[in-house]
Amino acid sequence: MKVIKKVLVGLGVLFVLFICLAIFLAGSSSEFEEKHKEFVLNYTEEFSKGWEINSVSPITTNGMLSQINTPNGKHALNVFRTFGIFIEATDFELFNYSSHAGGPTVGIFKFKAQFKNANTLVTVTVHEVDEVVKVHGFHIDPIGDISTSNEFKA
Repeated sequence: MKVIKKVLVGLGVLFVLFICLAIFLAGSSSEFEEKHKEFVLNYTEEFSKGWEINSVSPITTNGMLSQINTPNGKHALNVFRTFGIFIEATDFELFNYSSHAGGPTVGIFKFKAQFKNANTLVTVTVHEVDEVVKVHGFHIDPIGDISTSNEFKA
């Protein structure tokens, strides 16, 4: 009987710890979204001004920069240029969030974006390491007439 009681108490403690961890992660993800929403929108706006990676390269990871310099990446930039400049975002959300000790904190943001010539669904992957924030992935899915989709991910 004592063994069963100790096992049940142990399981109860583990359950409480799991709930506390879930609450902590939910709070961390909300804080991450609030902290980086403007960064993501500003990145999208600045990048769309001419769809030149040089305009955002200081805040873009090396992995994404190398992807953009491939033939597929250059083709994607040409397609992006047809979208025109970024006008507004709606339905902004932190779609996924992960934080690892010793590794980057990663957030995947999704939002509907209206560009001058297209309505799209944009997905931006953000990495934060030691308070340094950079974009690691930028994906656009056109909504409507345009049938081209392009993605940069390292």
